Amino acid sequence: MAPGPTADVWYSLFNLYTTAAVAINILIIIIFIYFLYKYRGYRADSSAGGIDAKKLAIVFVIVSAIIFYSLEFYTLNAMRFVEEVPENPDMVIEVDAFQWAWKFIYPNGTESLGTLKVPRGTLVLFKVTSLDVHHKFGIPALKASIDAVPGRINYLWVRFDEPGTYTVRCYELCGLGHANMMAQIIVT
Repeated sequence: MAPGPTADVWYSLFNLYTTAAVAINILIIIIFIYFLYKYRGYRADSSAGGIDAKKLAIVFVIVSAIIFYSLEFYTLNAMRFVEEVPENPDMVIEVDAFQWAWKFIYPNGTESLGTLKVPRGTLVLFKVTSLDVHHKFGIPALKASIDAVPGRINYLWVRFDEPGTYTVRCYELCGLGHANMMAQIIVT
């Protein structure tokens, strides 16, 4: 079940793409089977070292089906993993986006503008919202991002395994200062 209207739209789009991909794959397999049947008597000249076209086509159909369904399975599991909010994160940080900065609120209520400090190995759950327009909270080094939408809280979890400074960027065009809407996460 999707957690809200935005997610409903996204899941609908994902389901459309998945349905289309499965339908196209089934169509291709049916075409392969048709040609296998139609040209079942055809054989390449084996004395010239030719390959049996029927066996080659069968192998191609089987390998294609295995690859397609393996990728589908892997993608669905990866999505479940990324979208599942952890029950007991080490730290919950509220993130308020506004033109053109990020405000971080620690669990004890302390606020920080533009800089967040977390210890290495910490599983952080970000509760992201916007105070004005749509933004997108993104941490490029971790390939992680989530929409910051006014009046809505979205969740993003990450674990910082390596110490260093991570840049936070806005990935949604949000006005004149968009290019400068950055922050830092310092992992010690």
